[in-house]
Order: sequence, then C-alpha cells, then structure tokens
Amino acid sequence: MTKNNVIKLDLGIIENEAKKYEEVSRGFINLNGQEFEVGFKEYYQEMEIQELLQDLISFIEESTKVEEATTIDLLTFTQPYITTLIVKHFTDMKIPDDIYETIAVSKNMINLGLLEQFIRLFPQDQLQ
Repeated sequence: MTKNNVIKLDLGIIENEAKKYEEVSRGFINLNGQEFEVGFKEYYQEMEIQELLQDLISFIEESTKVEEATTIDLLTFTQPYITTLIVKHFTDMKIPDDIYETIAVSKNMINLGLLEQFIRLFPQDQLQ
C-alpha cells in the first residue's frame, strides 16, 4: 500500500468499527409448535469470549470437587454446558450464573430440542 492510500487511525474509526459488536439480530426458536423470538449477537467480543471461558473454567473446577458418588458426571456434560454458555453470553436469554442451575437449564433445553435450534441461529464463523 502506498502512503497516499493510508488512512490515519483515530478514535472515530475505532468506535465505528466497534459498533458491530452491539448489533443484535433476531431469530426464532420453535417450542411445541409455537415460535419464540430470540435476540442473538452476530459478532462476539473478545471480552465476552473471555467471560465465557471463565464460566467454563469455574464449571471444570467444580467438577473436580464433586464426589464420585454424585448422579451428575459433570465432565461428560461439558459440550452441552458450553453450548448453554454460548446461549448465555451471546443471546438475550437470561441464563443463571450458578453452575447447577445452568446445568438444569441446559438439560431442559436438550430435552426440548432447543440447544440444536440455538446452534443453527449462531453465525458459524463466530463459533469457530
């Protein structure tokens, strides 16, 4: 690129580019034949990804504390839990912060076929 084509970076350009992280698209989830609207983010901010990873670390730490006699094998539940964290951090759904409440929500969403529908809503390039 020649010097004639270079644009000086300033805060206005940065703020304008950052607006895309505030955009919320609308999608629909079907539950028992009824359509429900859900807002979801098209672009994932690095800070939100870090928060999701911190939630995942807390989940893994908790799974190491749980006695073997428990009925929940947390480590085998990691993939659905991660999907539920994606729903928590990148949609307008209010998912609880408590690990065990989130597990309960996740199980309900699996049983109702909702997690698969959420995955189809998310921009695939953001999930990679």
